[in-house]
Amino acid sequence: MTTDVQRNVGRPSVCLCTPNIFEQDCAFPDCYGGEMMDRAPKDGTEIEILFRHAEFAHADAADKPKWQQWCRARWTDFNGGGWVWRGICGEPICWRQAPPN
Repeated sequence: MTTDVQRNVGRPSVCLCTPNIFEQDCAFPDCYGGEMMDRAPKDGTEIEILFRHAEFAHADAADKPKWQQWCRARWTDFNGGGWVWRGICGEPICWRQAPPN
C-alpha cells in the first residue's frame, strides 16, 4: 500500500502533511505555524524548513522525531536552483520564518 507521503516524495512544492481544510496551514503537529513549500521565499532570505528523512515513514512513533529536523535554509539560484541547509538529509516538508540570530 502506498501512503500519501510516498506518493509525494520528490515533490517539494507539495506539503506532505495530513490534508486539511485550511490550505495555507500545515496540519502536521510538528509543523504548526508552517506553510507549504511552494510559498517559501526564493530570494535568498534565511528561513527554517522542516526536513524529513525517508526513514520517517518506517519508524515507530517514538522514533519519528529522530528522523526530522527544523533547519535554517535559504534558496540559491546556483546550478539550477535549490535549498541550501545544514542538518538532516531529507525532503522539505514546510517552512516558517527564522528567528533572529
